[in-house]
Amino acid sequence: PTLISALLIVKGVLAGVTGTSILKLNELNAKAKMQPMFLKEAPRKTGKILYSYGKPNQLICELDLSINEDMVLKEIQNIINDNLDIRQYISTRSAVCSAYGEDALKAFGLDTLHDEENVYVTFVQDVTFELSSKPIDLAKVKKINLEYNGPKDRLASFVGVGSRKVEIGIKFEAISDGEEKIEISEAVNGLPDISKFVEKTIRLGSLTNTVATSESENLEKEKTEGKEDEEMIVNAFEVKGVIDYNKLVDQFGSKLISPELLDRFERVVKQRGGDSSGDVKLHRFLRRGMFFSHRDLDRILTLLEENKAVYLYTGRGPSSAAMHLGHLIPFHFTAYLQRALKLPCVIQMTDDEKFLFKGQYDPEEGDNLTHFAGLTIENAKDILSCGFEKNRTFLFSNLNYLGPMYPNVVRLWKAVTNSTVSGIFGFVGSDNIGKTAFPAIQAAPSFPSSFPVVLNAKCALLSPTQTKENLNACNAACLIPCAIDQDPYFRMTRDVAHKIVPKSHPLGGKPALIHSKFFPPLQGSQGKMSSSDTNSAIFLTDSAEEIERKIKTQAFSGGQDTGEKQRELGADLNLDVPYQWLTFFMEDDDLLKEIANDYSSGSGTYWSTGAVKKKLIEVLQELVSDHQKRRSLVDESEVREWMRERSIL
Repeated sequence: PTLISALLIVKGVLAGVTGTSILKLNELNAKAKMQPMFLKEAPRKTGKILYSYGKPNQLICELDLSINEDMVLKEIQNIINDNLDIRQYISTRSAVCSAYGEDALKAFGLDTLHDEENVYVTFVQDVTFELSSKPIDLAKVKKINLEYNGPKDRLASFVGVGSRKVEIGIKFEAISDGEEKIEISEAVNGLPDISKFVEKTIRLGSLTNTVATSESENLEKEKTEGKEDEEMIVNAFEVKGVIDYNKLVDQFGSKLISPELLDRFERVVKQRGGDSSGDVKLHRFLRRGMFFSHRDLDRILTLLEENKAVYLYTGRGPSSAAMHLGHLIPFHFTAYLQRALKLPCVIQMTDDEKFLFKGQYDPEEGDNLTHFAGLTIENAKDILSCGFEKNRTFLFSNLNYLGPMYPNVVRLWKAVTNSTVSGIFGFVGSDNIGKTAFPAIQAAPSFPSSFPVVLNAKCALLSPTQTKENLNACNAACLIPCAIDQDPYFRMTRDVAHKIVPKSHPLGGKPALIHSKFFPPLQGSQGKMSSSDTNSAIFLTDSAEEIERKIKTQAFSGGQDTGEKQRELGADLNLDVPYQWLTFFMEDDDLLKEIANDYSSGSGTYWSTGAVKKKLIEVLQELVSDHQKRRSLVDESEVREWMRERSIL
């Protein structure tokens, strides 16, 4: 209750200081959203709220948010510290409608209630109000501490393409003397006045755009004139900014996949018989350039042409129970490679990593390591529904399987210096020792001798006398499909790989990689999709209705603001998220080309944003529904079968 009260206060004060209409925030198709990113009761009562809004010409707040965050946070903190009074009243739909109007009920989704049904009015004096059909559990708050979470020296983070979307993240901690509940009362003197909350006007604090001008002018100039130079950050832990993939390839030292290499890839697929249906067509991810960069893919194709041993390695860090569409990309593609090239595949679940980086300890309840172990099972159900072949697939949890890999992990620890790991991954002295040790554990599956039973590749410790068969198994080459932000792990691996394998290994032990682009979030094609923002992603648990709602209300459009302009100018496909998502998930090349031509020219069947979104909704609803049906057939006992150590050759 204390956290919910604090969240209500922070939302209201932020809206008041920035001049945002409370009604507009709650409309279904609002151009702005205020939503909690997390609420945690232990060990401290903390939360985070994200405020995001759309195109600059559709702002619903009054304050120019490209100003120094200290000014806004100081205003918010001062107001919050004024011992704000929270009250909750019980009333009826008819009474609330009479007092506030139908628009207020509609904004909170209560317009369909019957006249005599209860409506609860939560009111924070001079700050905010909220309407609900059920009572809200609230408690008194003694103090709320704020912490801004965003770019240095700036309140607003301009995250959309061409600065067309703004986000503000504010963390807060709620402090109370105990859970002193706020009782629900009758509005005997009438419902409180909410008129000040419904307008787009600054109603709290002393900030105005004039006050902020000196701070905002330089930032606005930087925002508008230097956007093309906005910093691109891509590493193992962070992806942000406008991604220039050609520049990224130059920075990482990988190679672009050429048309000639694709032609050769297709010939190898034909040579090896294609997938189980005999289809030898390249996967759409290859045809359309979603997998665009590589390390030693040409040498892998040579080995396949010569019928030499190759295996696939992919994985996932289980950080949430519900995976989203972006998570499917590497698994769908790896499963395709397995079927088309007839290759064994190992899948690593890095539950240990997630605990090391995100785990928590509570003095009363202990740590939450078992939580991440449980997520492995739940995520595995989704992964195993992506088309892998059971007889050629071994899925393992690091918490359960480290033993057979341990000799190679020790070799990697010996070969890689602490300064190298810190330089690559940015670790500092205050990081726990597990973080610096973990990269070797992710690297170990790159070597076949980490799987003495699964790949029949026994290292010298297990098989001092190397038979020809075992030597061939230890010389198997590894191909890793992954998003390009995972490349740092394997650059480190490739530098020391020769120390782990026999001298006869065809690639000197180096794992080969094939890199994918990032799957864009719904709100704009920067960075990559995130599980932390539920409205930036379509989750594999979403219903057909949720998919439709998210695409209609959240998917960033590259189309024009009016039908007339759209007919005249067409859409910018490089900015349009619905079109970009179709390139990932719609198989029909001819239809995709038709959509691109229609939409970009403002003519034909798919001339409008609505038509393109409708097609995307159909594609995603079918995709997610089919996935959910397959997943329903995978229970924990089935997952354990795939995790059983056995030969997959």
